[in-house]
Amino acid sequence: MYNLLIDLAFNQPHLVTADRLDALSSFLLSQAGWDIEVPDQPEPMAFAAADGAIWSDNGYWVDGGIGIIDINGTMVHKAVGMQALSGITSYDALSRKFTRAMNDPAVRAILLNMDTPGGAVNGAFDLADKIYQARGVKPVEALAADRMASAGYLIGSSAERINVTQTAQVGSIGVVMKHLDISKWNNKTGLSPTYIYAGERKVEGNMDQPLSKEVKGRFQEKIDTIYDMFAAVEERNRGLSRQAIIDTKADIFLGDASVAIDLADDVTTGEALIERMKSKYSAGFSRAHSSTAMEKTTMSETAAPQPAAESGAGTEAAAAAEQEAAAVDTRLIEANARQEERVRCNTILTSEAAEGRMTAAISLATDTEMPAEAAIAALEKMPVEAESTSRLDKLMRTEDNPSLGSDTVDGGEMSASQLILKDHAAATGRKGA
Repeated sequence: MYNLLIDLAFNQPHLVTADRLDALSSFLLSQAGWDIEVPDQPEPMAFAAADGAIWSDNGYWVDGGIGIIDINGTMVHKAVGMQALSGITSYDALSRKFTRAMNDPAVRAILLNMDTPGGAVNGAFDLADKIYQARGVKPVEALAADRMASAGYLIGSSAERINVTQTAQVGSIGVVMKHLDISKWNNKTGLSPTYIYAGERKVEGNMDQPLSKEVKGRFQEKIDTIYDMFAAVEERNRGLSRQAIIDTKADIFLGDASVAIDLADDVTTGEALIERMKSKYSAGFSRAHSSTAMEKTTMSETAAPQPAAESGAGTEAAAAAEQEAAAVDTRLIEANARQEERVRCNTILTSEAAEGRMTAAISLATDTEMPAEAAIAALEKMPVEAESTSRLDKLMRTEDNPSLGSDTVDGGEMSASQLILKDHAAATGRKGA
């Protein structure tokens, strides 16, 4: 598995800070059996939601009508069950969470709660476009707490407003690629790989040969093209001139400095921002606003034709009856969806494959929409984790069949499943679970 990820780390353009790329590539090489030192890298974690925040089955927190979507760690297009192993977040999962928040009538505005050094190119621009297109439909703001770099900035700047903490690291508007040449190592160990191929450039940039000047030039052309795309998005998102973007030199700017050059709008704290957003967006918010957001987002994804409006006598009564029926159907659909999600999570967490891999199992159950069968198959391929003495793992080893319902057991005590989710929230620094 790690060898496959090494192919993604090297010879590929990335929208990530150089230190994170070094740490990620070193980690993958070490896991693949290479004797290489891995630099220490603290795991990113955005600010924790307040005690009153409620966890939604849709994969985000809701605090006073504000949907809080956490964006932590290195980002890739599709994580394929690797989140728990290396702190990876997928654009694909974030896109689904964003769509749900746009469709959620309980969410009046969305906050992208970010602590990320960036990530892969593939998938980043699509997610940025999706967030940008939501402008005017439902308010979306972003918070750098405390890192919004490279692909993170590409995504965060697509929101209507960027907020940063005092020590936030913002920017890194650039592109990087890393090539690994192991030809000397091959000579030292006596290996002599031979490539058999068709197509003149089929094996360009492979690790077994030094990078030629011509191939490096072609790689640079790709990097320059993606940089032009990045600059064009920031011209659109932030109204910055191309020269202003070039002048940042892909540097990282702290809180006040990022505001001074228009990379951000305000220096604040997570708690203060949530209170401001609740005050601004909760007041005057109507169900009609939510319905409009749901309709527009759903239309953009399904392109479903809408029935023509009725005319003549009885139109208002018919419309009211139709709206009431739709509301009932919506509640039923949502209830069924929640039940299906609980069954999916329960199946993953109680599977034999989850034994010894509980951290990964929880990540697959709560951070992805992977079907239970696929999640279990992914777990079976993962290495067994070091045995933990946490209450979460003890519960999973002793409980036969924890149910992921929302009710407490008799006497008001938490059920096993609630204790599991509580431990998961504590482990991720989140409150209110």
